[in-house]
Amino acid sequence: PSQPGRPRTILIVEDQLAVARVVEQLLERDGHRVIHASSPEQALEVVAAHAPEIDLLLCDVVMPQMRGPALIAELKRRGFETRVLFMSGYTDDAVEAIQHPLLHKPFTPDELRDALSEALRLNPRS
Repeated sequence: PSQPGRPRTILIVEDQLAVARVVEQLLERDGHRVIHASSPEQALEVVAAHAPEIDLLLCDVVMPQMRGPALIAELKRRGFETRVLFMSGYTDDAVEAIQHPLLHKPFTPDELRDALSEALRLNPRS
């Protein structure tokens, strides 16, 4: 059974460095190991190198190079399945069709913890 409280390895895919750093600090403070990819392309490289270690992908929805859902589809096409938690500051149709848990920016540390626990609980690894 999933234990949402235990430390996990989380890949953050976020193109805004300031946001990524704050989230990374919050997650590390809770004992998680964090890997940051500043673009979808870098995320594909990180997954190729670290796939077995990654417990959850915390991914921005809207990025200049590729949207988060397209990145997840590409990872699945390459055979990588993991838990996903999206985050976004957008509230329009950019996030309407999201099929995974979604955390709206800005969020508090407690909202991040709750969303992370929920994503780990509801979205078990295949």
